[in-house]
Amino acid sequence: MRQAEERLQCVIELAADFYWEQDAEHRFAVYRPRGESDADLAAIVGKTSWELCDGPPADGGRWDRHRAVLDAHQAFRDVVHRFGAKGAAARYVSFSGQPVFDAKGAFSGYRGIGRDVTAETRADRLAHVEHVIARILSENDDVNEALRSVVRALCEYERWSAGHFWTVDEQSGALRPCVSWSHGDEGRHSVLEAGAAVPDWLGADPVFIADVAGDPRTLRPSLRVRTGWNTSLVVPILSAGALVGVLDFYAPRIAAPDPLFLRVLRAAAAELGHFFQRALTVERLRDSEERFSSTMELAAIGIAHVDDAGRFVYANPQLCEMLDYTEAELLALTVKQVSHPGDVNVTDELGDKLRSGAIKSFKMEKRYLRKDGSPIWVGLTIACKRDRTGKAVYDISVVEDISARKRAEERVQYLATHDGLTGLPNRAMFGQLLNLAIETAKRYDRRFAVLFIDLDRFKVINDTLGHEAGDVLLREMAARLRECLRASDVVARLGGDEFVLLLQEVKDSGQVSIVARNILSAVMKPVVILGQECRVTASIGVCMHPEEGQDDQAVMKNA
Repeated sequence: MRQAEERLQCVIELAADFYWEQDAEHRFAVYRPRGESDADLAAIVGKTSWELCDGPPADGGRWDRHRAVLDAHQAFRDVVHRFGAKGAAARYVSFSGQPVFDAKGAFSGYRGIGRDVTAETRADRLAHVEHVIARILSENDDVNEALRSVVRALCEYERWSAGHFWTVDEQSGALRPCVSWSHGDEGRHSVLEAGAAVPDWLGADPVFIADVAGDPRTLRPSLRVRTGWNTSLVVPILSAGALVGVLDFYAPRIAAPDPLFLRVLRAAAAELGHFFQRALTVERLRDSEERFSSTMELAAIGIAHVDDAGRFVYANPQLCEMLDYTEAELLALTVKQVSHPGDVNVTDELGDKLRSGAIKSFKMEKRYLRKDGSPIWVGLTIACKRDRTGKAVYDISVVEDISARKRAEERVQYLATHDGLTGLPNRAMFGQLLNLAIETAKRYDRRFAVLFIDLDRFKVINDTLGHEAGDVLLREMAARLRECLRASDVVARLGGDEFVLLLQEVKDSGQVSIVARNILSAVMKPVVILGQECRVTASIGVCMHPEEGQDDQAVMKNA
């Protein structure tokens, strides 16, 4: 029993934050932490999951799906429970469990492990907030609406009661109210005051005020009495090093922001600064060419004038730096010469409409090429300068480097279509490729095969050596499967230890059998994991198209 106890404790130390057991009514009966007992989680004993908190966030806060799994006495993995209120104060714990049956086969409950995934969940949610803010600022032409949407997104994430955006008057340096958002109908209440100068305590970093009534930086100490708000966060918005606005947020009581959120907040503030400056620049372009010309040299984004033949007639320093050309070199080129070959003509149609007067301006995303030939994604806002008769003189282009956002979008798209562990296409991506293969096979009277592969001893290794060892094994099996296939074939991971292969343009079942035997041989080779030599075998099911399945569902089911 001591040895069994030591082994159990070792598993908990290596694989989880705590071990748990439930009785037949799904009440937690045992909570065993890795180290010192966590008082908050120790309170789960005697209660069911649905008595403790809302349902898993992935299921919309409902328990129906998980309870169906429990009622069917099935194993489950990584079911996230959210403890505490929504927002930054929430705690997220991932539960994985297996049913337990007594000697007579009667169900007696569940047992499993739990991991605190608050940090990972918060990081994912912060990345989502960053993406939402970037999308709002890139897609919204209405400055006030975009700013209000950003304020709302940040408030809803942190569960703040209200937020405001202030502009800074360039002449007087006074604060001017711009937009606000609140959960209720509180109106605009703030530690700042309209018409007052920017406080000298506000520098380049966010300022957290824990007690708005007692803090000497508060210009309106009666704020808490009128609103019930005790805490505030004030965020400067900078563009090219200059203060252009201020964000401030309020709540009855919130903890000081953690470093991860402060990083996201600084990035959002920088995005807002660029957005605000860009909107201000475009507005000035339309109001006065003289004012616009003086602004272009100082703008934090690229600006260019392009004549009717597509030649640069003006390029500000930021654009030259962005493309790594000197001003003289850039003025000797045309827009098409610095455009990516795939995007050379993407602005032609809208450009013709702009110069004809059909539209006043347009936005476009395209790729430019730097001097060294490397591509760069840019966001363009293009308007037309006309003379007094209305004749088009040149195009005015506002150019913003959006390469970072494009990389983030590509990463999101990749994660949506690929398995994060092995890098293989996931179920959704494989479904698209399978339907494409069916259409191609019908059009050209071809045959293909689908192989459904299940690793037979994966669960033994995963349970004995831990999830980390299981992950190593899955990655190794994915690499071996890729090596067994041609470049035109596809291997995907459906989940767990299930893989599926698409063999394109096969002649007969004998050819498929050869591939299947090669796969079985490759899988059986030993793998050294955590210093131990492990072996698994595989079971393979095969379906030939069109003989054994006409559509994607039939092919997958039969395989």
